[in-house]
Amino acid sequence: MKQKRYFEFGEFQLDVRERSLLRNGEAVQVTPKAFDTLVILVENAGSLVEKDEMMRAVWPDSFVEEIGLARNISVLRKVLGEDPGEQQFIETVPKRGYRFKAQVREHVDDAPGGAAFLPAGFDKAADRVTSGNEAGASNGAEPVFEQSAVSQTAQVYRDYATNEPAAVAASRHAEEVTPDAPAIARPTASTSTPLWKSKRAVPFVAIAVVGLIAALWFLNANRNRPIDKLKIKSIAVLPFKRLDSADDSERLGMGMADTLITRLSNIRELTIRPTRDVMRYENAGEDIADAGKALGVDAILDGSIQRGGDRLRVTVRLIHTSSKSQLWARQFDEKLTDVFTMQDAISAQVAMSLSLNLTDLEQQRINKKYTEDVEAYQAYLKGRYFLNKQTREDLQKTIEHFEQAIRLSPNYALAYAGLADLYANRANRSSTPQSREHNYELAKTAALKAIEIDGDLAEAHASLGFILRSSDWDWIESERSLKRAIELNPNYPTAHHYYATLLATLGRTDEALTEITTAQRLDPLSLLINADLAEMYIFARRPEQAIEVATQALEMNRDFFRLHLMLMWAHLEARMLDDAIREAKSTPEYEGRETIFPMSILSCAYANAGQQSEAWQVAERLLVLADQYSPALVQAAATCSWLGDNDHAFALIERALAVKNDRLLWLKVDPRFDNLRKDERYAGLLRRMNLPK
Repeated sequence: MKQKRYFEFGEFQLDVRERSLLRNGEAVQVTPKAFDTLVILVENAGSLVEKDEMMRAVWPDSFVEEIGLARNISVLRKVLGEDPGEQQFIETVPKRGYRFKAQVREHVDDAPGGAAFLPAGFDKAADRVTSGNEAGASNGAEPVFEQSAVSQTAQVYRDYATNEPAAVAASRHAEEVTPDAPAIARPTASTSTPLWKSKRAVPFVAIAVVGLIAALWFLNANRNRPIDKLKIKSIAVLPFKRLDSADDSERLGMGMADTLITRLSNIRELTIRPTRDVMRYENAGEDIADAGKALGVDAILDGSIQRGGDRLRVTVRLIHTSSKSQLWARQFDEKLTDVFTMQDAISAQVAMSLSLNLTDLEQQRINKKYTEDVEAYQAYLKGRYFLNKQTREDLQKTIEHFEQAIRLSPNYALAYAGLADLYANRANRSSTPQSREHNYELAKTAALKAIEIDGDLAEAHASLGFILRSSDWDWIESERSLKRAIELNPNYPTAHHYYATLLATLGRTDEALTEITTAQRLDPLSLLINADLAEMYIFARRPEQAIEVATQALEMNRDFFRLHLMLMWAHLEARMLDDAIREAKSTPEYEGRETIFPMSILSCAYANAGQQSEAWQVAERLLVLADQYSPALVQAAATCSWLGDNDHAFALIERALAVKNDRLLWLKVDPRFDNLRKDERYAGLLRRMNLPK
């Protein structure tokens, strides 16, 4: 029969076997995880228990944030009746863990003589790290962080710069947490009989021996299984979680992740998920390993941020997705003005821990600072935050923050590149030729300025290449810029995406499919890239694969309108006419350009189904829109071509050409124009657009 084992401290009795907590004989309600936390603390009374050790014990099969452990400690403080800030039972050891302070008696089988008394302060005095600020921090006061004589953040960077082996460097930094390593408590001298001479030492010696064997086994197992053997080739950086309630908490956490994504994407051996893919985890409480699986990566870089006065504390850890094991964790404390040094150190730690062999150029790029002005950097982060939200209201806020960053730091190339993206986005959404041309001109100016400041900025070259294609119709210079962007950063999905659209414009559909497939591999969760992949399959006359891509992507988001457009078009090209008609007719009645494409597909599908009257009724409505709304010109022309009215189709194309309608960029590959290709007027159009035959 299993012995009954319980502990007494103050007014409380803790029964481990029965999983009950009594106070003066009365049952006290405790949540299961809080109870497990209390057992660990009481069993190690007087000794420091590291946070990581506690989290592994309480949540052995999953990973949770430190806030989960902090929540359990808060629950226990209330249950035990601690006065705010007093820490009568549970002592917080800043940056490390917790210690149970109260005197504890252990009982086995209710035998009075079997009580084991563990005095508080059992561990070495040298192991105690206390802070008078801790109590204040727990009550919402601004925390004050301890400062070391030598910045550990800077030390990590120096380790990497000198190519010191990761294992050697790690052993020198007290802040690094070795994952899954068991902690071994060390008893200290006392004025009473030394514990090792006492009969009570037997169970402690046994525990120590078992712990030592476990530690040796762990070290041996992990020596044979280094991180680089795990074949980590892809990483997602999740938005860093804020542990304080500052007004800019969301933006700073997202901004730190965005900056690290930009830096790490310069490493050719790694695939880094772009910012837009990880934004949905900004406020999510999803299991980290599950997030890794959903993002399709080998590992997750996860972190938290806390500000205290003029200092910033960042805790970072790398989680292996499939095994759910923590590969490493580290805490960085720096002044807010040294945030760039911290980012250097985190990027270096990732590369060092994965044993990546960086070229001199890659090392230079991941450590590159685009500004030394912290205020300008914070303005830029706010701009990136709103840019990634992609709403019309947020785009205006983006302009304000990027322009503020440039005023504070006039040579801030990244801010100019951000403005180029923003204005190109606005041009693409413009409803009039004048607005479109104006925004593209602003975008081009910003992209050229970014390149003037930093000719090695891949984002700026990609934006310029897109603008040269979409606005200037300068195919040669557009291709040169896009190739340069890919050369600078082969892992930048947007560059491959833009290059695919240029290749399709030029009629090089096989090459376009290669590039858009690469973009999709680098950014599998991008709905826009998936929609354009489906479109490229339509251009290549492979509608069945387009249907497959669009259908799978819609499982991620049923509300992404462009995917519905590609699906109805693919159904038309595959002659699945009932599906095409149903999809087109179910389209909501949008205002503006969103409604014209479904009308074209519906008219074409009716025509192929032999319903000529219905086809022309829809076409007539589309022609009316074309007279009022220039984006409808090309859709109306494609519909007339499909219906066999070539004269009307060419007349509409001429009008679209006069305003450089962007839908004409698909003239060579859109199947709806197939009826025009044998007409000599078609060859003349290609010559005027400088497109190859």
